[in-house]
Amino acid sequence: MKLLHTDKAVVGKRVLSSDTEPDDSDVLSQDLRARNHVLMPHHPGVIDQFVGPGLNHCISRFLGLEHEPISMVVGYDHDNDGVYLGLVDPTDDDWLTAITSGWWASPSEAEL
Repeated sequence: MKLLHTDKAVVGKRVLSSDTEPDDSDVLSQDLRARNHVLMPHHPGVIDQFVGPGLNHCISRFLGLEHEPISMVVGYDHDNDGVYLGLVDPTDDDWLTAITSGWWASPSEAEL
């Protein structure tokens, strides 16, 4: 899997988290955290918006975490080479694997 580059970053683009460990730092819901429903490695999301001058800071909404800070206010900046170190640009197969695995793949479980 390759990291997302600015030339591919557009609103609506499918992305995956490039985190290698679960991360609860930007999930405030104690209910979600208690069930370990936090940002996971290769967690699927969609670019929602860009803020700042030009194509700079992107906000991605992650499945099951749409109302948490990780999806509403915390975003990702690209480096000097135009690479978003926090986001992966998935292939169709990567995307399918990501949306069908993990706690977010079961709507009833994610909505508890």
